[in-house]
Amino acid sequence: MLNGSGGLERERLAADPDDPRRINRDAQLALTEGTWPLLRPGATVALVTSHWAHRLGEVEQLPAYEPVAGGLLAARSRCGR
Repeated sequence: MLNGSGGLERERLAADPDDPRRINRDAQLALTEGTWPLLRPGATVALVTSHWAHRLGEVEQLPAYEPVAGGLLAARSRCGR
């Protein structure tokens, strides 16, 4: 079970606009890829995301949350491959 969480920290976002994507997509994928060889065949990895991320592009987002939702949605899309 993975849970991307983070990206609303103003200082980090100001210093690095890609921070939410790294936290919510890249870190989750790196953990999955690193532990995949340890999992049994047929294992399932679940990524918990938010309703806002799930509906990104379909409903109006809170402006401050949009980068976070984008990172979570990107993680979900990549994990589903």
